[in-house]
Amino acid sequence: MTNDTIDKLEYALAFKRITLQKPVKKVTVHDIEAETTVPQRRFYECFADQYELIVWYCNYAGEQLVRHNIKKDWSEIANLIINDISTYSAFYRPLFDAEERPDLIYPLYDFTFRFMKMYAELRGNTLTDNDLFLLDFITAGSIYVVKTWLLDTDCAMNTGPLTTKLVSAYPVVMKGIFK
Repeated sequence: MTNDTIDKLEYALAFKRITLQKPVKKVTVHDIEAETTVPQRRFYECFADQYELIVWYCNYAGEQLVRHNIKKDWSEIANLIINDISTYSAFYRPLFDAEERPDLIYPLYDFTFRFMKMYAELRGNTLTDNDLFLLDFITAGSIYVVKTWLLDTDCAMNTGPLTTKLVSAYPVVMKGIFK
């Protein structure tokens, strides 16, 4: 891991911890830098803003999660992801809030699709055009379910464990792609 990646990861983890105490909009770069051991305050050398940090972290963490858990069933990986989103919901909320930052939905879709595809391929699956279409459907559906769960407090999704609802929503499709 490069020093640049270590610094970025330290900023991201500090930001995640801070969002347990205060909303993303109220977290300053100074708050994030104060929580790290990065020797020179270089946040703006690493990121344009806090939102870019969130997108970078999701890309980094998603790739690490898939690579280190490749032997696990996809539902186990989904549980890990949902548990992290649940614990740090304030950190992830801007990705799903189109009113706050509509430009963030595109990287969210991109890395969600890419990591599910990477998981399938690392497990030795050759994906057909039909598989990619279904994966696209799973990606969009998963984002919608998590978005609804995070942003709509009156939604019926909030009445039970999200993991069960999300993972069981596409069992046949997931099992077909993620052999």
